[in-house]
Amino acid sequence: MRKDYRPVPMEEKLAQWERDNHVASAGSYYVHMALSHYYFGEYEKADECLIGVRRYLSGLTDNVLKRQWHVFLVLNALKLYERGVRFDNRNELMAGIGPIIAKIETWASLGPLLKPYLAFLYAELERVTGDFRDARSLYLDAINLAQEQDYTFLEAYLNECLGEMLSQAGHGSSKLYFQEAARLYKKCHAERKEISLIEKHPESFEEEKYVYSQPEVEPSYILPDLDVDYLMKSSLAISAEIEQDALMRKIMNVVIESSGAQHGYLLIEDKGNLFVRAESHVAEKQLTRTLNQRLEDAEGICKAIVRYVYRTCERVILSNASEQGMFKDNPEVQDLHLTSVLCLPVIKQSHVIGVLYLENRLAESVFTSVKTQMTELLTSQAAISLENARLVEKEQLLGQTRDLNSRLQATSLRAQEQAEEAKRRAAEISAIFTSMAEGVAVYGNDGEVVLANPAYYAITGYTAEQPKLPIAERAEQVGITTSEGQPISPEEWPPMRALKGETVLGQVVQYRRSDGKVTWLSVSAAPIIMDGRTQGSVLTMIDITAVHELQEEREDFLRAVSHDLRNPLGIVMGQAQLIQRNSDKAGLVRHGAGTIGRSARRMNAMIQDLVDSMRFESGQLRLEKQPLELGPLLADLLERNKGVLEVGRVRVDIPKDLSPVLADPDGLDRILTNLVSNALKYSSSDTEVLIKADKIGTEAKISVVDQGVGMAPEVLPHIFDRYYRASDSSKQESLGLGLFICRVLVEAHGGKINVESELGKGSTFSFTLPR
Repeated sequence: MRKDYRPVPMEEKLAQWERDNHVASAGSYYVHMALSHYYFGEYEKADECLIGVRRYLSGLTDNVLKRQWHVFLVLNALKLYERGVRFDNRNELMAGIGPIIAKIETWASLGPLLKPYLAFLYAELERVTGDFRDARSLYLDAINLAQEQDYTFLEAYLNECLGEMLSQAGHGSSKLYFQEAARLYKKCHAERKEISLIEKHPESFEEEKYVYSQPEVEPSYILPDLDVDYLMKSSLAISAEIEQDALMRKIMNVVIESSGAQHGYLLIEDKGNLFVRAESHVAEKQLTRTLNQRLEDAEGICKAIVRYVYRTCERVILSNASEQGMFKDNPEVQDLHLTSVLCLPVIKQSHVIGVLYLENRLAESVFTSVKTQMTELLTSQAAISLENARLVEKEQLLGQTRDLNSRLQATSLRAQEQAEEAKRRAAEISAIFTSMAEGVAVYGNDGEVVLANPAYYAITGYTAEQPKLPIAERAEQVGITTSEGQPISPEEWPPMRALKGETVLGQVVQYRRSDGKVTWLSVSAAPIIMDGRTQGSVLTMIDITAVHELQEEREDFLRAVSHDLRNPLGIVMGQAQLIQRNSDKAGLVRHGAGTIGRSARRMNAMIQDLVDSMRFESGQLRLEKQPLELGPLLADLLERNKGVLEVGRVRVDIPKDLSPVLADPDGLDRILTNLVSNALKYSSSDTEVLIKADKIGTEAKISVVDQGVGMAPEVLPHIFDRYYRASDSSKQESLGLGLFICRVLVEAHGGKINVESELGKGSTFSFTLPR
């Protein structure tokens, strides 16, 4: 500094910066002033400076400083809210600071620089608006983060804040954090903060002597410095608990709070080995947890100190374990960076039943003589309670054992009864399996028959040894074809398909046995799945040879009926046409011939309906679906029926953009012819019959609408039944099979048919087809 240097007043400097447009300098000044006022508790002045920054924010080039400004906007707002200076309620507070916190969270996620400040913000927010224990844990998190980033001043201030919070709550451990804050202020040369803290809390900086090892003299039995009321309450709380896990949690909570420890472990001896049964960490929200972990497997604990205390029954008190005392050169001590350590034997009637291990890595000499004596007294009470809890648990265990024996006896009796019941049911199932008329076989994964009933052997003609052969060898001895006569390979045999996860239902096959006999079978197969894997398959087969032969006889009968009845009808129709052509005048003969011809045609249609209905019923309906344009198909249908139906009354309304339907040409022609002829038949000659089509999703809806006599409501549910004819119909000229055949054909196409009708107003028959 020059000898003639004269400091320029800040008012002049700020004015100069304003004139020179040095917004970055002015902005930085106000941010630093705001932080300085905040750290010294001058929150109203800090608020003025934080507001002053807004004028220079756009020119503030230091991004870290700009983001710190956001952090302290929130921190200072919390202090003002706490003092009742700003914000009327919590909702108003959160509405003001919530968006700023969201920004800070985003910035903190991009790197480590803001993480300690965000943790500080969370801790303050929890302290002002939330729970004490949660706030304490959040402050410890913030201290650790500041330490990781070497933010020494922030770490000191966080220790001071935590000490203030603990002091206001009446916790004696506040002294520890004030001392650590002063040490850190001194380390970073923040002398003014150090002096301010010592002046504010002088009682926390009184010199105190600490015990670092086992004393040579007997301890005093007069403890004037102990909090007797706290000791009595804690002892009563410990002695009142008899459940072991709850007791250990209570012990750890009490000793952690009374000793000022940061970490604590309670180890219990069991058959010469030590097990960690409870641990507590102040920084964790779940303060204490119970476990059952071998000492050798535990982390974060110096095993050498624990073993020494367990072996010698002597307590160990270390002021700075890493630099002083008998364990300073121990690798575990150095790796864990141990500072203050207190390790006590838990003794009951001269017998060590466990070890209490406490430590604090934030400061030296935490475990003072008073805290040690308090912890020892509580540990003595804990030893008695642990032994009592162990005896109670042992008695409960004996009671549970007796109860378990009684239950086991009852369970054994029930198991015996269940075994008898299972045996009886197994006998029933075996009887059913044996007596079934259907052949049943269970296949293993290799295709071998592992179990089969007598009906299976009777149907297949196998000997007892043949099912054990590989399926390829069995296939050579028999012949299996589809119902159309196509060979079925061993891989396509239903039980082998089931082994691949497929389910086969009712496949009809021809089966030629090794003795030459041919049978017709209905075969089903399904996989046997256990634990998500196919473990085999089950096959059922029904001999339908008699049914097949009956169907063949019925088909022969239908062919005979169709042929034998149609031949004379053909002659009748031919002769009627001959008479009509050769009659020279429209007299009685010509009229009679026309009547004979029409009647013959109706009879021919009835015969066709009868034959078709029986074929449909026997499953012999065959459809050859193809894309069909409705417009041309209807035009052709009406043209072909000009001489038979009053097609002049029919109007067609088909949308031009309707895509083709997927249908069998003959089947669709049969449906439409039936519906149109019915509509014309049951409506007056001066009314119109409408054929229209609409698009419904992936289907086409085709409707035939007439203005005829209509039908009564009780008729509608039966109109598509076989042989049904309405009793009030005046034109019962059929067998009642036309609408039944329409329904069968529509359903075979994958569609549905429906009717809507009202007496005196007409009927609408609608059906759907895929497009």
